[in-house]
Amino acid sequence: MPDKVSKIIEEAASKAAAGAASVASAAGEVFDATADAAGKFARGAADVAGVAGKAAIDAAEKAAASPAAKAVAEAVTGAAGAAGNIARNAVGGAVEKAAKLAGDAAAKLAARSWFPHAANSSKEPRVVCFGEIMMRLNPPGHMRFVQARSFEASYAGGEANVAVSLANFGVDAAFVSKVPKHEIGQAAVNALRQYGVDTSRVVRGGDRLGIYFIEKGASQRASKVIYDRAGSALALARPDEYDWEAILAGATWFHFTGITPALSDGAAAACMGALEAARKLKLTVSCDLNYRKKLWSKEKAGEVMARLMPYVDVCIANEDDASDVFGIHAQGTDTKKGEIGRKAYAAVASQLMERFGFKRVAVTLRGSLSASVNEWSGLLYDGEAYFAPVYRMHVVDRVGGGDSFGAGLIYALTNGFDSQDAVEFASAASCLKHSVELDFNQVSVREVKSLAAGDASGRVQR
Repeated sequence: MPDKVSKIIEEAASKAAAGAASVASAAGEVFDATADAAGKFARGAADVAGVAGKAAIDAAEKAAASPAAKAVAEAVTGAAGAAGNIARNAVGGAVEKAAKLAGDAAAKLAARSWFPHAANSSKEPRVVCFGEIMMRLNPPGHMRFVQARSFEASYAGGEANVAVSLANFGVDAAFVSKVPKHEIGQAAVNALRQYGVDTSRVVRGGDRLGIYFIEKGASQRASKVIYDRAGSALALARPDEYDWEAILAGATWFHFTGITPALSDGAAAACMGALEAARKLKLTVSCDLNYRKKLWSKEKAGEVMARLMPYVDVCIANEDDASDVFGIHAQGTDTKKGEIGRKAYAAVASQLMERFGFKRVAVTLRGSLSASVNEWSGLLYDGEAYFAPVYRMHVVDRVGGGDSFGAGLIYALTNGFDSQDAVEFASAASCLKHSVELDFNQVSVREVKSLAAGDASGRVQR
């Protein structure tokens, strides 16, 4: 067994020993003090159960995101099984209950490995994102398009935003796309490289990089987006330009959004090729539905996305995506009025899971009081609904808000967070993004955890 695994187990066992005594004492009190044999059995079983249970909890925290996760999980599960056998063959109810606690703890650890890539748990998390990167052009401040005499240029795209956010969190993130083989294409690639995103699998070719114009709203005036992306390099790329098994080799997670298959039939076919390779390689797959009515109709979106969804493990959506793409409506809600019913969206998540077999469904919950003031929360559903706190935000730049939620969720799940902590981390990451100009989320794990823990004061950090 590798030294790292041994060290983790030794540390877990050492901590477990301290807790085992109290478990043994509790079990012993159940029995008559004169029943010497029963007492010995009780203490022995409780010792094993206590060690196994405490080791499971401690090992989960240390090992779930490490290369040793599988080995630790197997070791702890074996110990919990031994405790259960002793209890059943020994002195009955109280001891067996203690053993059950150990088994439950071990099961909790094992549950963290529900992802398909658990079979490759010796790998550090590596996330590959596939989509289009574009040039973003926006007027200064809150000027309208017709007022502008200059435009600020930056680079962005749904999956690119996720890759940068993950890289800023310290995750090994890669971005796959196609850009023109000229200086503008290179500038887009450079925008990702500066954050440490791996762009080595970006294909070069085609005539143009897609562009989008964004006019930032304020007060009761909504933001406005105009696309100029028809005929872009990615939209016209052939599916066979991507060697997906080579691209995904060594990865643990694949992410895409509904924007990419909306670009063209070729882009949709490329997504399918990626998903088939991801399944073969046992990667976890996430998809943000991201319906864009300016790119395709609801009917075409529903048809194409329904073919892709059976390959997806984690589905991410906003308040309207499930309705727009799959006709699954949240009853009693009105997003235009900022009326968001939590129970209604839990029901939507449940229906999505039932229809497509997702392992988890996440929904961002935005109450738009105005373009400048939003309420923000999130839901994560895994058979049970978990909600993040509601943040009231003064919006600086909302574009990329959903992508920052997706990145936060991927980070949390690849690092062994439970469902409640995962949705709180994702929602806090996205809340902070709304305070950052441009699409990329420029915040750290520490800042996100601080907000998730309740520090929303915005006080100066010195």
